[in-house]
Amino acid sequence: MNTKKSKIASEVLAEVKAFFKQAEYKKSATNITAYCQWAFKTDGPTYYETPTPMDCVVKRGHPHYVVCISIKLLKCIYLMFQKPRGLLRSEIIISVASHFMRHTSGSAIEPNIDAANPPKALYALILLAVRSESVYMLIHAHDVCFPF
Repeated sequence: MNTKKSKIASEVLAEVKAFFKQAEYKKSATNITAYCQWAFKTDGPTYYETPTPMDCVVKRGHPHYVVCISIKLLKCIYLMFQKPRGLLRSEIIISVASHFMRHTSGSAIEPNIDAANPPKALYALILLAVRSESVYMLIHAHDVCFPF
């Protein structure tokens, strides 16, 4: 079990490091800090496929608490508003989970592990690893951006 936890943590660390190598975060401790703070809101991109926008400051239950999705159709942009959607379907969770889900093909586990019957422990370990790696990035944002 410890080996699997370590592999999950290593996979998450690689994903988090790759994410923060993007141009907007490279050499910007401020951007890393802002993203990490937003990512760990209960409606943020760590947990949801479509999170509440970074600039949404109203609380759940407020009429303006929304996710804004823009759709471009025939030179017009339509804005559609909805609550966050896709719980546990964020890019990092899907990427890491799909890597480890490959090991379940041909398994004798009943019921079969799939989207309807997800491996809850795997998702819990992924969330713990994402949180700890991102908290590390948040705490050490300046060192990550300016290692000298």
